[in-house]
Amino acid sequence: MQGTIIWPSDTPFEGGVFLLSVKLPYDYPFKPPKIVFQTKVFHPNIDEDGTVNIDILGNNWSPALKIEKMLLSIC
Repeated sequence: MQGTIIWPSDTPFEGGVFLLSVKLPYDYPFKPPKIVFQTKVFHPNIDEDGTVNIDILGNNWSPALKIEKMLLSIC
């Protein structure tokens, strides 16, 4: 799955357009998706290779979380 984030106002990335991929594991929603930015971005929760590292995609994962919530958590 592919997506685009247009960064909101009043943030350091205001107006930026960033492409990303969302890979759902076969046992989703019981395991979190892997979200990777295709556009280079310098952000404390994004690894050098573009992988998103936020708590809700790791230890705080819940099958009730929707993709929209995950993407909003990055911003």
